[in-house]
Amino acid sequence: MTLDNSAQRSTNFRVPVLPISTLSADPHRVYRHYRKEIPFILSEAGVYLILRADDVLSLCSDAKTRQVETELVTLRGVEDGPIWEFVRNGMLTSNGDVHLRRRSPLTRTFAFKMIDALRPLIRETVAQIADTAAPDGGMDLLEDFAALIPARIIASILGLPQDDVNRFTEIVYRFSPLLGGSWRAQDVPQLQRAAGELRSYVADVVAKRSYEKNNDFVSKLLSDVESDGSLSAEEVITQIMTLIVGGSDTTRSAIVIQLAVLLQHPEQWNAVLDNHDLVPKAVLECLRYEPAIGSVPRFTTTDIELDGALLPANKACSLVTMSALRDEHLYNDPDRLDITREQLKWHPVFGAGAHRCLGEALAKAELEEALTVLAERFPTIRAAGAFPKVTGFSGIRTVQNFPVTWDVNRAR
Repeated sequence: MTLDNSAQRSTNFRVPVLPISTLSADPHRVYRHYRKEIPFILSEAGVYLILRADDVLSLCSDAKTRQVETELVTLRGVEDGPIWEFVRNGMLTSNGDVHLRRRSPLTRTFAFKMIDALRPLIRETVAQIADTAAPDGGMDLLEDFAALIPARIIASILGLPQDDVNRFTEIVYRFSPLLGGSWRAQDVPQLQRAAGELRSYVADVVAKRSYEKNNDFVSKLLSDVESDGSLSAEEVITQIMTLIVGGSDTTRSAIVIQLAVLLQHPEQWNAVLDNHDLVPKAVLECLRYEPAIGSVPRFTTTDIELDGALLPANKACSLVTMSALRDEHLYNDPDRLDITREQLKWHPVFGAGAHRCLGEALAKAELEEALTVLAERFPTIRAAGAFPKVTGFSGIRTVQNFPVTWDVNRAR
């Protein structure tokens, strides 16, 4: 650990600079340690990590910060190629009117009311996957269950061929570290390749829909854009790429994490088995306790004082939701899993303000249906080895494979 003098404080505060290896080893411990003493720390990549719940929640929608645009990739030396085009044209990396213009064509499809109408499709998809696995008495929860659910659902929503699911998910899993906080300059070549492959796939889909329009999301988006000129061709491709990544990756990790967390707390899992009405609360508590997304990226537009420490202007920062979700000033006994806990009306894991997660309703629906089916079909499900490790201290986090087993004669 080193110290950085750019953050000033009345008591000669120097912000600790932590190696990515230290942050990655045990982020909950690191955040717990520093959160009590100081409002932020600095990663060796040059990103300020904001730790306290009050600061994280307020800065999500404070005009003193904005969404990170190209700053994070520039810090790592990226100024061209598929990564640059993705960041330059994406709704996740834009602000103000540009962000609104890129996001607006997508919002209706992912609204809570529209997703509720998709519940039967989600439930049927999860049940079909469970039916395939049931006779085997075991599976890798990540590859054989969790990865299939969001990928098949997003394909159905967007109108992508189900036969393409394996192809685009394999690319997505290589591309998604870009949206995390732990990639380094040496990772750029492989991320560029993945970004290029995903762009090529989406560009092919868009080209086909341009002359063979169907009654699906992509066809409707193209028709709307043609009529109002709201998005450029590259912006259309980038927003669809964003939906595929967001709809395929984070939810698969969250499905694995929530079961692993519950199985490690048998009294909580047994409560779900006894009363499936607890599923929505269990989902929200698992998202709090061990989130699949660790932070929200922002950029400071002015100097910001946090508890006497000065966060400099024009700096990339990370609003660390996984730290805020374990902050004792926001939750009582935050390191304890409690599925009966009263949650905030708007769960912090999905962000806040204009950039609140577009896929919140879909993610909740998929997580709830997945957990319900596991509880109903496999009440004896258990780890077939070690529980999976969740890695990552910010952005999109990852989870290891999770072999599970169950008693076939008690599967339904």
